[in-house]
Amino acid sequence: MDVHCTTCGEPWDVYHLRHEAIFETDLTHAEAKAWTELSQSLRLNQRYREKFKAAGYEFGNSVINVVRWPIEPRGIQAVTFPQA
Repeated sequence: MDVHCTTCGEPWDVYHLRHEAIFETDLTHAEAKAWTELSQSLRLNQRYREKFKAAGYEFGNSVINVVRWPIEPRGIQAVTFPQA
């Protein structure tokens, strides 16, 4: 399943965001593996948000709410999605 970046509309695979993107941070492999076992409420505490931001990711309320991603062009205007 894909979700879309709320800034530019780029599609992202949910599995990648939940299980693989953490390994793109500077956490050790063991720390990143431990992160995958955390509850959703702990996955985006301040420490992990900072690690993700350093790797180029910014998230909203969860890791499937992508606000910025590593190679997204800066200065892009937010995309408005039609209401279902």
